[in-house]
Amino acid sequence: ELADFTSYFLIVLCVLMAEKYLAGFLGAAAFLVSIVILIYGLVRWVCGMTVTGWTSLLFSIWALGGLQLLMLGVVGEYVGKTYLEAKHRPRYIVSETLLDAGEEN
Repeated sequence: ELADFTSYFLIVLCVLMAEKYLAGFLGAAAFLVSIVILIYGLVRWVCGMTVTGWTSLLFSIWALGGLQLLMLGVVGEYVGKTYLEAKHRPRYIVSETLLDAGEEN
């Protein structure tokens, strides 16, 4: 039923709001790890102890994964705020608008 789905959605939303900035923090941390990997790879390259493709592969995986998580946190924050803002709207204005729109047709 729709009521079951919406109650499940609210439970998931409450859990995510409790962990409000988790995706953003994990994304930023993963991106910082990619910077550390890049510096480590450059130091090993200067010392002449590199394996071809290792640094670029790890850096790109960690950097892109970190940026994706960071953007997921930004989008999640936006959707959460939009949902909470929409939830505070008075029902009578929405029902009047819907009824008025239905009467015009």
